[in-house]
Amino acid sequence: MMLGCNQPNTKEDKENDLLSSFNINSDTKAVLIVPLDGCSGCVKKSLEFIKENQEKPFVQFILSASNRKDIAIHLKSSSIVSTSGIVKDPTNKATSVGLTKGYPTICYLNSNPIVIKQLSASNLLDELIILSSNINHWNSITEICEFDALDIKPSFVGGMSEFYSFISKN
Repeated sequence: MMLGCNQPNTKEDKENDLLSSFNINSDTKAVLIVPLDGCSGCVKKSLEFIKENQEKPFVQFILSASNRKDIAIHLKSSSIVSTSGIVKDPTNKATSVGLTKGYPTICYLNSNPIVIKQLSASNLLDELIILSSNINHWNSITEICEFDALDIKPSFVGGMSEFYSFISKN
């Protein structure tokens, strides 16, 4: 009898399982994980970033803490409205599996394998600027591919890999 044969074996397996357990939307390209009990300056800057970007598609935010009350306090004090883009982790799953270690983490899901960037006080602002730029880029590509008011059919519909394939052929 084999016990635990369905358990994740590698760190990547555990990270993928964790992200799956948070029910991340299929069109999400990046996830910002914020450990609310981590570096207070980093938490503050990350919450400001979330407030500015919480309504944008392609990005979701996981707020990780040891209980729901801490998450509610941070949301209220930052004037962040709880939306579908904000995922609450009231049991610190992200920390227990090692996805975050006191500092925010960005997971880029639009690459294979998933790219995980551990942030720190020294690179936080630069990485949030890059993430913001990526979000704006993803949104501009989507706008190019949408139907317009004249109901003209787009010449492309699909994901990023299909898009790059499409433009290399045309």
